[in-house]
Amino acid sequence: MADKPLEALKNAEGSLVIVSMRSGLEVRGKLITCDDYMNLSLEDAELLPAGAPPKKIGATHVKGDNLVFVVLRPSA
Repeated sequence: MADKPLEALKNAEGSLVIVSMRSGLEVRGKLITCDDYMNLSLEDAELLPAGAPPKKIGATHVKGDNLVFVVLRPSA
């Protein structure tokens, strides 16, 4: 178990995550990398609009200052 949020993100690289942004949008995708500013690179990403089916957007980057929270899959 990671003691710090950045450490938890780095440990989750290669895993499926859900990212909630300040705009209210949510994106689900495979976390490829993150940096010290919590900028995230995702691949196989999908936009998750409220009340609508997911929309595939492929590879994307999320700037760290736009994050509200990131949902990580629990490790086994």
